[in-house]
Amino acid sequence: MNTLKTMLLAGLMIIGLQACNNTSKKSAETAETVPMTKLEKAINHTGLYVCEGYAKRAEGSDWVSINVSPAEAEQLKIEVRSRTDIKKPTCTFDAVADRKNDSTYVAVHEGKNILFTFTDADLTIATENPEDSDMLHFFCSGGATLAGTYAKFVEEKAETEATVGDESTQK
Repeated sequence: MNTLKTMLLAGLMIIGLQACNNTSKKSAETAETVPMTKLEKAINHTGLYVCEGYAKRAEGSDWVSINVSPAEAEQLKIEVRSRTDIKKPTCTFDAVADRKNDSTYVAVHEGKNILFTFTDADLTIATENPEDSDMLHFFCSGGATLAGTYAKFVEEKAETEATVGDESTQK
């Protein structure tokens, strides 16, 4: 009787393991066909964006960088920073922007909407109402504005280990 119980238990374990194996295979097959979720699309927008002046930073040009990272579901954290090593920061801004659609997120400041519109290569910042565009000067000094298009920063890994905005790397 003991031998029969052992054989029955071993048989059930083998069947159970095969069933788990088949389920894993099906999960892997369906994972390939599942479309991107909203969170995955938002993560595609994450990264560092820089203005034109960033390319000439070694020559002393002023620059602005925008770090975009995931926040809560359907939200992105936006952090704007500028050069601080040879002058006072030009622009500073922090916000959490809510998803409006796949390519646009909205942050509200003093009841006015600031749009963050993403493509694969850049980020454009503007107000929803063009008449409110002057408010984007509030976050910058010297007549600068947040409004504009910023290129997605892509550089060799060795060069990006230093954080953009790190004063020791911007000379």
